Amino acid sequence: MVSSQRIPSFTDLYINQRPANIGNPQLQAERARQVEGAIKYTSNHIIAQAGYFYRTITDFIDWTRSQSTEPWQPQNMDNNEVQGFNVNFRVNLNALDSNTKYYATMGYSYLHPKINDNTAENNVSKYAIESLRNQINLNFTISHMAWSLTTANRFNERLSYKSYFISDLRFAHQLDKLNLYVDAQNLFNVKYIEAGAVPMPGTWYTLGAKYTIGY
Repeated sequence: MVSSQRIPSFTDLYINQRPANIGNPQLQAERARQVEGAIKYTSNHIIAQAGYFYRTITDFIDWTRSQSTEPWQPQNMDNNEVQGFNVNFRVNLNALDSNTKYYATMGYSYLHPKINDNTAENNVSKYAIESLRNQINLNFTISHMAWSLTTANRFNERLSYKSYFISDLRFAHQLDKLNLYVDAQNLFNVKYIEAGAVPMPGTWYTLGAKYTIGY
């Protein structure tokens, strides 16, 4: 079992953005406990892993309000429970001595959050209902010598928001210790929201370089 603590942030305590948000200097720190277990299988071509976890948080901090005309304010809730499981596979689709290599990675995770609060039955939560419920990842990489092409795809379903599918692409070239790459994020220009009603960017591109320094 693992235990941890999260103290309130400066924003949680003292923000003053009336009429939208106000802080709460009376907040107490969150305290969490978590247990988890996993199994793993490894061979020359397959790596498979499955795991389950359960976490409970006392004095959970969430932004709430009882009426739409009131500002959002963080409060210590009674208890937040989250349980879930995940399954991941990595498959090597080629011979180990091949110059051209193919890799596929697949993953699925499920979360079941639950808030138990007897102190504010009429309060509306700002963030708690935005947690992920289902997520599926599917990545594929092809590499030849110093060149590689990777596509990353994910399906997300949140508790209170429509599901959406995002695809990214990376083309890279390795020059000794220097890695040059071009990224294309959100290839299909999907309109979606991660959390807090903030729209995420559409399609965008990145050109970058990484240099490895040895010690």
